[in-house]
Amino acid sequence: MIFDLNPHILQLSFATPLPGSNLYGDCLKDQRIISDNWDDYVFLRKSIIRNDHFTAQELARQRGDLIRQFYFRPSKIIELIIFFVFRVRLDYLNCFVAAAKVIANIKK
Repeated sequence: MIFDLNPHILQLSFATPLPGSNLYGDCLKDQRIISDNWDDYVFLRKSIIRNDHFTAQELARQRGDLIRQFYFRPSKIIELIIFFVFRVRLDYLNCFVAAAKVIANIKK
């Protein structure tokens, strides 16, 4: 679905159960919190919620793999080069091309 939507950027985060939140209470009740080290409570680093199917390391690896797959597609690389060089997003460029076609057809 991420690839079909093709957002401009992708950031994948892990849910972080902060004390006082419902998520924290639920995780505490179900004994799912795997770290009490506050350095681990950064949603981009790793999951600190025990998962029944994957370890925290596996989830981090899958997150990294998905981010690499997203950004290292030829179409995304071209889109990013165009954006950083010309400061134009491809969807804006496509809109401009479509508008130019409409104007050309109106002139006929």
